[in-house]
Amino acid sequence: MNAPDWVVVVLAAGLSRRMGGENKLLKPWRGKALIAWAAQTASAIPARAHILVTGPDSTQIVSAIQGSWTIARNPTPEDGLSGSLKCGLAAVGAGQAALIFLGDMPAIDTKVIAALAAAWRPDAFAIVPAYKGDWGNPVVLNPAAIVACADLNGDRGARALLAARAGEVIVVDVDHPGVLRDFDRPEDFTA
Repeated sequence: MNAPDWVVVVLAAGLSRRMGGENKLLKPWRGKALIAWAAQTASAIPARAHILVTGPDSTQIVSAIQGSWTIARNPTPEDGLSGSLKCGLAAVGAGQAALIFLGDMPAIDTKVIAALAAAWRPDAFAIVPAYKGDWGNPVVLNPAAIVACADLNGDRGARALLAARAGEVIVVDVDHPGVLRDFDRPEDFTA
């Protein structure tokens, strides 16, 4: 795959509140820890750097994956997704674009990444995959979008920010429902 000069960031610092105390990223799915799936896809992407944002279970998360990673430890995982996103983006070099993966989305296909790479334009605020019209993940944030993420807070990512600037976002239609599938509850592991 010929990807642009991005930094890849995988967010794996959540508290798994909806899992009843068990860290969902360490829970087995199809023979390995859930986080291993996102990390496997992300680490195969040629990139300037690969950053893994971890939280309280950092040692176990790092042990569950392969590849060469820069670890960014989120000191405030209780702040939710926005805190993890900001922690990861702080590790991205100035002027760089970032491809953001969510650690609880194991079914991202390399064809999705290839489609995002093919659509890449440095003047786009962001690039978002969409399945049947619904925006999904992973997303590409350009340097201006990364700066704008500094104002995010709470347990949500950049979706509202991107929606507010939809005219500057490239939406790539993909035939892959994995861009919408995340794992939050125990029943998600059986489907």
